[in-house]
Amino acid sequence: MFTTNVYYRAFYIFIIALIPFTIARIALYQIYSDDFQNLSFLQTLTAFIHGFRFDAAIIITYIGLPLIFLLLPFQWAKSAIWQQAWAWFIFALLLLFSFTLAADIIYFGFVHRHSGPEIQLIFGDIPLMIDMAISSHLGLLVSFTICSLIAAKIWRLSFQFPLDQNTRAIKNSFIVLVIFIVLIIVGRGGLQHKPVRISDAFTSGDPSAAYLTINGTFAITQAMRSSKPTSVKFMPDEEAIRLTQKFVKAENEVFIDKNYPLMRKVTHSEASTSPNIVFLLVESFDAQHFDRLRELQGLKPFGSTPNLDEISKQGILFSHFYATGQRSMDGLAATLASVPTLPGFPYLGQGLEQNRLSFLGNIAKTQDYSTIFLQSSSRGSFHVDSIAAQAGFEQYFGAEDIPSAHKEPVLDSDWGAWDHDTLQFANEKFEQTKKPFVGYIFTSTTHMPWRIPADKWKKNQVTDDKTKYLNSLYYADWALGEFMEKAKQADYYKNTIFIITGDHISRFGIDTQKLTTRFQVPLIIFGPGIDTKVDPQVGNQMDILPTVIDLAKWEVTHSSLGVSLMQDNPGHFSFSVNGELINYMDKEVQLSINTQQKLSNLDPSSSDEELAKLRLTAIQQSIFNLLTNNKFYTPSESTNQ
Repeated sequence: MFTTNVYYRAFYIFIIALIPFTIARIALYQIYSDDFQNLSFLQTLTAFIHGFRFDAAIIITYIGLPLIFLLLPFQWAKSAIWQQAWAWFIFALLLLFSFTLAADIIYFGFVHRHSGPEIQLIFGDIPLMIDMAISSHLGLLVSFTICSLIAAKIWRLSFQFPLDQNTRAIKNSFIVLVIFIVLIIVGRGGLQHKPVRISDAFTSGDPSAAYLTINGTFAITQAMRSSKPTSVKFMPDEEAIRLTQKFVKAENEVFIDKNYPLMRKVTHSEASTSPNIVFLLVESFDAQHFDRLRELQGLKPFGSTPNLDEISKQGILFSHFYATGQRSMDGLAATLASVPTLPGFPYLGQGLEQNRLSFLGNIAKTQDYSTIFLQSSSRGSFHVDSIAAQAGFEQYFGAEDIPSAHKEPVLDSDWGAWDHDTLQFANEKFEQTKKPFVGYIFTSTTHMPWRIPADKWKKNQVTDDKTKYLNSLYYADWALGEFMEKAKQADYYKNTIFIITGDHISRFGIDTQKLTTRFQVPLIIFGPGIDTKVDPQVGNQMDILPTVIDLAKWEVTHSSLGVSLMQDNPGHFSFSVNGELINYMDKEVQLSINTQQKLSNLDPSSSDEELAKLRLTAIQQSIFNLLTNNKFYTPSESTNQ
């Protein structure tokens, strides 16, 4: 940029803007090499080359007009004030590019994809996000600040050279017009009918290549722009609904309203004993680090879950159970209302709740149950307090309401209340309840940055983030063991069914070539009348609601995308969402598709891929239409057959 030619200067700015994107792609490839190990050299090279299309498109989207303003063929546009004003505006955008690219690389390590619609959740709790960034990545933030200051000094020096005063206005105007047209083409990603989108990166058929092609800034921008989901039409709507009904209907259920085609009435041959239901959603609790499941797979134990190991032997352990998504809000929507968060749809707490949904708490209240929701995080964090109220929970408690239960001094938690405090407080509230209740507990200690109250729970010498996570899991396991011991002494225990699962996986132990490791979480159900066994049937978090209805023998109306895991479901499968991808998993098939095309079959030995694709597309189309038209559920029972 040390030039007096305005056109060269603009060109140099564009080249400099490409540098952080190229560095970020190389860093992504090196840091997460396991994610891309299946790519050949040619596929990798193609992804890098194809990636320049996405890089250039997002760069010009933001700095295209400022570049034109620098090139305007007027004398006043060559003044130092005009040039430096737009130059510093562009510099600020380049810093923003660099920051989002770096943040996306860090985020990739958690979900093994780029940022998606969940980026909108940042605005749900900005102070918490800032606190997490400072506590977990202070060194990186300081380094970024220092580099930015150095870059600013170099940038300032670059614009101290006066421009050539070329007065050929007509020629310059023509040149600027040509450049403007070129920038439009580049910003669109080419001359194709529609501007380039994330789905264009998946044309190779391999998700790994697509992730290497896309950059974080492009992914975040697309997510922020998504005001509505992409319409899907794989088959006639009537056929999609018919197939979806077939997948979810149980023998003791009857569909009752053609206008709300998934709404069904449940009947039971036995009367309900009105058992209490205690549901624990454990933060980042996955199958990869649960020793009982590791033992069943012949893997070496970590030693972090001794209490959960024993608890799992007192009831049913589901060995092929999966989360519906990769964020906590996915898990909340699935377990509270048996609904997924499709790509492009708002999260629960961000707009999904505008749909009429059959929430667990509301259903329980129709059976004269008390409903209690406890969250270890602060009140209002991601609007969970409001979600709990809408979901029918009469009592809600956040971190501000929960006193310390530790007998010794402990450190402060980054997430509000420690799990032990939350669980002991929950036990007190359950003991005080005078009638049957549903208790929903959402813990937080096993969330990043994986702190523990004191060194007594330091099971492993801390060498990396994974050992921090294992220590936090060891503490959470201890807290759960203490909770169960207290619960056993309470009157409510003998008539209580406990359900324990994770909201999503941790960031560790993912086999990028095995789709199941991105979603597999434990599910433990135990209580009076519950068998003691390991159940190999496939399950999903959306199965929790119909399972609770079956366990409690409630005769109610509900609408869900799940089935009761208390019944035999030999052909059941899991439906999960991962960014722009919809995923299918059963005993034989692992399949991913986006909204328009099929992607790679991640298990080439599968023999039932076509059936899997039919199931997946039928459900995706049905849920899209039902949520778009607010036809998922209606509180007033109807009989429009």
